[in-house]
Amino acid sequence: MSENSKCAFCEQDYIKEHIQQKFCCPECRKQDTYLRFRKPESLKREKACKGCGKAFHAESEVLKYCSPECRYAARSKAPSSRQCKSCGAGFIVESGSGPKIYCSAECREKKRRESHRIKHDPKQCAICRESFQPVSSLARFCSDKCRMANAEKLSLRSDYFRRCRDTSYGYGDE
Repeated sequence: MSENSKCAFCEQDYIKEHIQQKFCCPECRKQDTYLRFRKPESLKREKACKGCGKAFHAESEVLKYCSPECRYAARSKAPSSRQCKSCGAGFIVESGSGPKIYCSAECREKKRRESHRIKHDPKQCAICRESFQPVSSLARFCSDKCRMANAEKLSLRSDYFRRCRDTSYGYGDE
């Protein structure tokens, strides 16, 4: 299969080696692929680098720095002061330590416990009929004492039914 054709990239004449060949050489194919899949200049945005202030073409809206060096330099700037979301006290955050919103581990843990705690409506204990504030929506007893009393009551009831089954009273299986 020897057929004369023009290269799709450089428009130079060449002899095709196979039917689907469009380029004269691998370099032309690579260049064509690069130009087809890169972002057009019109989509690039002119932005000011947050590190050095120089203008640069950002291929993405997310980019803030013109280079990795500027990004690293901006991260290692002076510490900043913030206000604790739990107690309201002011505290200083060292650069590069991440987004901190609490002044201490105690404040962070206190806020976490508060956010996970769900307020349930008061219930009446199934044993002593006393009103109590449940920790879980499934809670039925006000204390361990009442819970154990219920377990004992259930145990006695199951013993009774077991004895009835063994003697077949009331089941008519004789």
